[in-house]
Amino acid sequence: MTSQRTRTADSRDRALRASEHRFARAFYASPIAMAITTLAEGRYVDVNEAFERQIGYTREEVCGRTSLELKVWPTPGDRAAMVTSLQRQKTLRDQHAQFRTKSGRLITTLYSASLITFDGRPSVLAAIADITAQQLAEDALRESESRFRMLVAKSPFGIMVGGRDHRIQFSNPAFQRMFQYAEEEVVGKDPDELVGGPGNAEASEFSRRVLNGEVVHATTARRRKDGSTVNVELHAIPLVSGNEFVGCFGIYHDITQRVESEGKLRALRDRLGRVQDEERAHIARELHDDIGQRLALLAIQLAEIQKAARTVAPSLVEQLEASFELTGEISADAHRLSYRLHPSQLAYLGLTRALSSFCEEFARQNHLEIDFDYAELPPLSPDVMTCLYRVAQEAVRNAERHSGSRRVRIELAATPESIRLCVSDAGRGFDSAAAEGSRGVGLMSMAERVRNVGGELSIWSEPHRGTRIEVSIPAMSV
Repeated sequence: MTSQRTRTADSRDRALRASEHRFARAFYASPIAMAITTLAEGRYVDVNEAFERQIGYTREEVCGRTSLELKVWPTPGDRAAMVTSLQRQKTLRDQHAQFRTKSGRLITTLYSASLITFDGRPSVLAAIADITAQQLAEDALRESESRFRMLVAKSPFGIMVGGRDHRIQFSNPAFQRMFQYAEEEVVGKDPDELVGGPGNAEASEFSRRVLNGEVVHATTARRRKDGSTVNVELHAIPLVSGNEFVGCFGIYHDITQRVESEGKLRALRDRLGRVQDEERAHIARELHDDIGQRLALLAIQLAEIQKAARTVAPSLVEQLEASFELTGEISADAHRLSYRLHPSQLAYLGLTRALSSFCEEFARQNHLEIDFDYAELPPLSPDVMTCLYRVAQEAVRNAERHSGSRRVRIELAATPESIRLCVSDAGRGFDSAAAEGSRGVGLMSMAERVRNVGGELSIWSEPHRGTRIEVSIPAMSV
């Protein structure tokens, strides 16, 4: 019986020693700072290498001394509060606590502790994880977010922040006023559905591009809560960490007044253009019907006087003949000026024949070659015909004056979707990007005419590679 008790005691001793050995290995090898202190005094019994690196004291410097002697706890009250909590709860997990290192620097930690018995005395086993850098980063992030929210709150632009799922996490007061929503009505909503409107393909396409990491800048319209629309200049900016989409910004600038002003300005320009065309037509008619007829009558009278002068005053014949020729030249100039002011042939001959006539006359007068290729066109409104004629006219004149090329090509074609005009040359060209902000009156006039009939004008040019001017007018506008 005694032998059996002895074997049992030996077995327990071996198990205890094995347990203590495993504990010691885990204690000393832990990457987290660990320490064993007496509960009553806080006297250090043992510390591991991570503790030495973190606090700055060597094992020899701390063992046998109390944490209050070394001032590791910022104040005695801090340790007393910890001991009280530990005695009540037996275990503490991830408590925020500050400790002072050997250099005097305070570090922020997550403090975990358990009550144990060590060498027969109540003791504390503590694990101390330094989160100072993390805490500083979180504090900086909170401060940054606070400043961001403060700036955004005062911004006159509507701003929303979307998360990974593209749903709104935050919006500023300007966004809420712009779209007539309260803050709680915005958070968690998909902006495409909220302000894009049901089935808005454009909004969905913008979102697809942002989710792919692309910055989107566009002028568009969005929907308010009451169903009305607001014209906005939109900047959609993705937030990417590494190669992963983590959120986005949406910045909305209400440009309703600007759009209305631009619309009024376009209407005014259109009206001015119409008035100018009407005045040109009036002057052209006066030149052709009145002055032209009177010059023709004057030519007839001079011819009769010249005939009579041959017998009555032969010395005047040469002067009368010169006057007759001058009258003819003035009449021809008046006719050309009348045609330049208002191409009356458009109404009688149509666009292609009027343009063909212009090309022949302009080429002959300016020693130029003009290749005019055209296809059959559908019936065109007077405004569209005048627009295409004037643009071709201005483009050919620009080519003759500036390109240095003696050959110009005009193409006029129709598709089921649009009417297309192209005027090109192989001359000296220019840097179209550099000239974007300094276009001449002629180019601006062409662009305005094309806009007024619902079309688009594009200009392509490079130095020494010629110039190409294209006009596209949707079929619905002709």
